[in-house]
Parts: sequence; structure tokens; C-alpha cells
Amino acid sequence: MLGISSAPSLLQPGAFSRSLVHCTGGEDAMANLFRGLAPEQLWQAINPWRFFENASFTGISVNLGQSGNPQAEEAILDEVGSYGRQIGRIGDALDVIMAHMDKTGLSPEEQDKLTALRFQLEAVRKVKARNGS
Repeated sequence: MLGISSAPSLLQPGAFSRSLVHCTGGEDAMANLFRGLAPEQLWQAINPWRFFENASFTGISVNLGQSGNPQAEEAILDEVGSYGRQIGRIGDALDVIMAHMDKTGLSPEEQDKLTALRFQLEAVRKVKARNGS
């Protein structure tokens, strides 16, 4: 019976890669083997709207969450506008209200929240302008 110390072991440092080099015919063959196993793209889309950017859907429904009344929600999206368009209109209206309101009675925290919203609305305007919207 062979003991662990006297038997060739793939557990020794570098033994597995040396075995691959020996079996595959050299460093180039091993590099090609690992290159074939690696993904071609090393990035991941985080924006859920971009997951399906180049996909084509026919007869498939993409469910992005639960709704109390899916038929009404679908009709609103079709007839009124997308979520982004609806939120954009709300943002535009809030921008007008903030421009005309008296802010003297607001706490510093409340003023900071309005300032953050103004900055965000301005950032949205810049993106829209850059994309021709």
C-alpha cells in the first residue's frame, strides 16, 4: 500500500497545472484550454431595462412585479405613458412648485432634500438633452 507521501499527488502545489501541460502538449495548449473556458465578456449589466436590450420577444410577457390591477396598469402604460414618462412629469411639476414656494420655514434637512431633488432633476435633463429627448 502506498502512503500519501510516496504517491504522486495532484494536491501538491503546481502539480495539477504541470499535469495539464504534460497532457495537452505545452504551455500554448494549456493557455488555449483556459482561454476557451473563460467568458468573452467580463462585465454585467445592472440596469434591468438593459438586460433585454437586444432581445426580441414575441408572445412573451415580462413581469416586473406584482400589481393590484394588472389590466389597469397595462392600460395606463399603453395609453398614458411609461413609468419614466409619468415620473418625469411629476418631477417637472415639482420643479415648478419648488421654484415658487417659500422655503424660509423649512428645516435644513428639508431644504437638503429639495436641493437633492433639484440636482437629480437637472441630471435627468442633461441625460435627456444628450440623448435627444
